[in-house]
Amino acid sequence: MQLGDCPKCGTGNTESLKVADTIELRQCNKCSHQWIEKLVTFKRPDPQTVFLRLAALLAERGTCKRAKVGCVVTDESNVILATGYNGSLPGSPHCIDSECLVVDGHCIRTIHAEMNALIRLRGGNKQRLVGYCTHTPCLTCLKAGLQLGIYTWYYLKEYKDHNRQELLQWHNANHPADSCISLVYKYLAPEKA
Repeated sequence: MQLGDCPKCGTGNTESLKVADTIELRQCNKCSHQWIEKLVTFKRPDPQTVFLRLAALLAERGTCKRAKVGCVVTDESNVILATGYNGSLPGSPHCIDSECLVVDGHCIRTIHAEMNALIRLRGGNKQRLVGYCTHTPCLTCLKAGLQLGIYTWYYLKEYKDHNRQELLQWHNANHPADSCISLVYKYLAPEKA
C-alpha cells in the first residue's frame, strides 16, 4: 500500500478533499471511506525558542528608535506570567514620534521591556521564574528580576553593561549554586517562509 491508498479497501482510486498545513483529508472513490494523512513531519520547537520568538514579536511594539526590546516571564512549568516591551510612560511622547531622550548614552524616555513585564507580575510569587528577552537585561532590570525570583534569563542579543557583570560575579561567588544567576544566549535560525 502506498501513500494515498485507501486503508480500508486498498484501492489507489482516492481523492484529496481538504488540505491543511500538515494534514490531508482523503476519500476513497470505491468504498467512500475517509481518513486523514499526515503530510509532513512537524518538529515541535522547544519552550526557549517559543518564548524568545514571542519576545521578538513583542519587541515590534517597542517605541524606542535605538532598540526595540521584548520580554516574556514564565514559571518553571513554562506558563507565561507576564510580557512587556519598551515604551514611554502613558501620555508621554514616544521616541518614534519625537526623539530619544539620551543621557549618558542611554535613552531614558522609555521603560525597559523587562521592567514592564515585572510590573505586570502578580505579587506573592515564591517560585523560581525564567525571563526571555531580546536583549540581556541591564543592571537595574537584572536586580528587579532577581528580587522577584528570576535566576535564569535567555536572550538573543548582548546589551553591554559592565556593572551587570560585576553583580553577576559577586552574586554567583557569594550564593549557593541553586541561587546563581545565569544569562543564556540562544541563537534562533531565521524562520523558513
